[in-house]
Amino acid sequence: MRLVLTIGIIFLCVQTNAQNCRPNIAVTIKVCRDISNDSLSAFCIHRSYGLMVSDSNFSITEFMMRAEGPGFENYIEEAMNTGAYWNEAKRVLIKLRAGSLVEFTCIKAKYKNSDNIYILQPLVLMLK
Repeated sequence: MRLVLTIGIIFLCVQTNAQNCRPNIAVTIKVCRDISNDSLSAFCIHRSYGLMVSDSNFSITEFMMRAEGPGFENYIEEAMNTGAYWNEAKRVLIKLRAGSLVEFTCIKAKYKNSDNIYILQPLVLMLK
């Protein structure tokens, strides 16, 4: 009986977490990095490096970053990052190599002058 109850509680927790990360608005994000001559330069000018929302009315409060492939032999590394900048995610970033798969999910953003939190669309990148 205890086993069934424990499995039920774990299942409900996983389901609740998955529902909390379901996108509820179609606002796009961009990755800003320290390369002055790339295609993101115009978008990222005067902004720090990290994730940026294409609509300036939103500011990112947190996101989950997962990476796998070269640099992550036989495992997936993830970091829950607070804010839009590379904070906790730095430990994953330093291991990225060509061929690594990077996924940004559970991207939460706050609307300007509001307490409303929105979940943005995920972003998946394959590094070349």
